[in-house]
Amino acid sequence: MIKVLAGISAAVLALPFLVPQPLCAQEVPSAAQMEEMCPDVAIDLVLEAKKSIRLADMNSFKQAVDESSYDLVIDVREPSEYAAGHIPGAVNIPRGLIEFKIWPTVGFPDVTDQGQNIFVYCNTGGRASLAGKSLQELGFTEVAVVDMKLTEWIDAGFPIEKTH
Repeated sequence: MIKVLAGISAAVLALPFLVPQPLCAQEVPSAAQMEEMCPDVAIDLVLEAKKSIRLADMNSFKQAVDESSYDLVIDVREPSEYAAGHIPGAVNIPRGLIEFKIWPTVGFPDVTDQGQNIFVYCNTGGRASLAGKSLQELGFTEVAVVDMKLTEWIDAGFPIEKTH
């Protein structure tokens, strides 16, 4: 019985390597492409989220980065996107995991600080808006979503780090 279970475990562990992963190799769609790929209800969800969150423009965010007047910068893109280039000092917590993975970053279970000054960004602002709204709903009080496209940050000559 143990040999059978060991064989099953080895087979299960090998599965992720056998499954093709085309998304890792694809580029992130632009906002225009997203509008073509998504129904209006998805776009409306982002627009509705933007009404209930605090937005920061790129220049305000850059000033906060330069002055280190923030506690946390969260990049909510996928790990492969983050590795390809992110704002220096940002931590990567993907949008789909933000509600669960934020806690150790803010001190849980010891002293949880939900009043930290947090900036959230992504590639075009959609995922960041949804993540910012989720953080507010979790009780975080000082969340600002950076209302920019990451390409604008890069085009302005602002710094980007790559993770190898």
